[in-house]
Amino acid sequence: MEYREHQTPGDGSFKFLTSLPTRVKNGILNDNKSFFAALGGFSDAEGYFGLTRGRNQTAAAAFGVSNSNFQICNDFFKGLRQRGCSGGVYGLREVDGQTQWALTISSKDVIPMVDQLILRHEEKIAARNLVRRLAGTPWDEACPKYKAFRREIKLGRNACVLAAKREYENRKRIRQIKIQLEQEITRRAHSLYVAGLRPQFIATLLGRSQRTIYRRVAKENDRIQTQRKTREQADQ
Repeated sequence: MEYREHQTPGDGSFKFLTSLPTRVKNGILNDNKSFFAALGGFSDAEGYFGLTRGRNQTAAAAFGVSNSNFQICNDFFKGLRQRGCSGGVYGLREVDGQTQWALTISSKDVIPMVDQLILRHEEKIAARNLVRRLAGTPWDEACPKYKAFRREIKLGRNACVLAAKREYENRKRIRQIKIQLEQEITRRAHSLYVAGLRPQFIATLLGRSQRTIYRRVAKENDRIQTQRKTREQADQ
């Protein structure tokens, strides 16, 4: 889990990823660019941008981040309060015996705040843009558009999972084919050796080094001897 820390050394600036610490440093909390870069990285990993039904049947912007580390959520909330945002940190649910904490802010503060976040996750950027566009519009119009967006995200994730599964199965099948090929080469090397061919000729024929042929022949000899002993013991 990571968040970005934005530093501005000398006349330039750069962003880099660091492992998520247990606290947000005061230097980050007190510097706008660093704070919104760090919160943006945290939001890429742990945040959400959404819509809720607001007053007068209009769409209200929603934003939050959740994590099992209460302290880091509270530190980010402290930084948001310094910048005039209201909200809170509360226990969301229990996950494997740990409390999952959620940081949320008031709907009125969402758009001004998220406009300053430095995001990199394409899904989060798209969600922020959609929420920015639909916030304040009639709920009956905004809700179907937001739900359609969430469906597309879910379908995209499912497609990625399916593609990864297929890739894994393909790789597994390729490994199996390679294993079968090497087993066949081992059997052929042994057969040719038993037939009287010299190892250097077998190596040239099968496209393997002479040392490999010696090892394969010895391995096949061991396998055959083991099978023979097993049969003999079974016959006794």
